[in-house]
Amino acid sequence: MAEVGNRTYPINCFLNVDVPTDVLNHKGYRLTKQGKSFVKLGWKQITSETQGGKMLSTMTMDQNSTTSVEPSDLSTQNDSLIFQREVREAQIDTDDADYYYLQQGYITVTPLGALSNAEIDGVEFFKEWLPSVSESSFSKM
Repeated sequence: MAEVGNRTYPINCFLNVDVPTDVLNHKGYRLTKQGKSFVKLGWKQITSETQGGKMLSTMTMDQNSTTSVEPSDLSTQNDSLIFQREVREAQIDTDDADYYYLQQGYITVTPLGALSNAEIDGVEFFKEWLPSVSESSFSKM
């Protein structure tokens, strides 16, 4: 916030911060570029609330999940249908974009421009800024 107050924060720049599913054991922070991955989701009908797995925030399925749908989420009528989200199609970046490092266990910090990719000066600012943030975060643990 100090950078915003003293006007050194890049104008027209936003930060996208993604955390891995096991955030307590993350490997550190990575300044990344925005990836071009996309995931197309759909719905599939299931016969019971325990069928299938749980979709994680990384768009992968946890087949060993012991969680179930809350009874309040389901209608108790016999003619009700039960649906679950599923990945229908996915194109995943394999280069060093945000999704790649998130899968590796890093907290990713991606500068985004308001209408386009972040400007070069924004990226340079965050290259210097991110190490100081991660150092202060680790010292508090």
